[in-house]
Amino acid sequence: MSQIHLAIATDFTLAEKLLEALENSNLTFDKVSAVEIEPFGEEQNLRFGTKAVDQFELDNLDWSQFTHVLFAAPMAQAETLAKAAQAGCIILDLFGITSLIGNVPVIVPNVNNEALINLREHNIVALANPQISQLVLALQPLLDQQLHQNRLTSLLPSAYFGEEKVKELAGQTARLLNGIPFDENAERIAFDVIPANVQGEEKQLPFSRVFELQLAKVLPNLTASVTFHSVQVPVFYGVSQMVSV
Repeated sequence: MSQIHLAIATDFTLAEKLLEALENSNLTFDKVSAVEIEPFGEEQNLRFGTKAVDQFELDNLDWSQFTHVLFAAPMAQAETLAKAAQAGCIILDLFGITSLIGNVPVIVPNVNNEALINLREHNIVALANPQISQLVLALQPLLDQQLHQNRLTSLLPSAYFGEEKVKELAGQTARLLNGIPFDENAERIAFDVIPANVQGEEKQLPFSRVFELQLAKVLPNLTASVTFHSVQVPVFYGVSQMVSV
């Protein structure tokens, strides 16, 4: 059996979380490394179990030394992802930035695993957006019925929009609880809800407007009958959904 050298390509914060999740899984690897999509600080070192994780900078990186890559980076890094795939790495695109490329499978585990037959065409498999994953898992037990109209309302936490939004919510919450006003021109997210489709940052998200197209790759027969609605809520973590069928 060939050895598995896994690379985690993302920022430091998410790399730590992914390593923790891998430690708690039953998966085994011969070696795990990190690729600094955003440069790590001098004091930012990673460990996998008891072992230090080798950390590689992007400049002049030889991707062929890795067999598999967990890639979690925005659309601006699409060229980097392409280089890794061209070097022969099997890429798990966690942000789904490749989900609109023809024949790149978009997967919800245990729902459409058969789509992995096309994996080697591009060496990439895209993970479905969490809104799509949760919707599909909710509807899967009902697929033997005729579903004519499905409405989805997703309640999105600050973490869905990135760590900076989490810090912004924490700061605003602390200021308001202590009676400290903040800039009246600042967008208020603490103790408030906001339609996610009018967020200024939404255009920077690699997955913000592709729900229908991702769903078409996972459950094609339902695409035309689903209406999406997203709301940002003042919580830090955890995507919740209301599905009406």
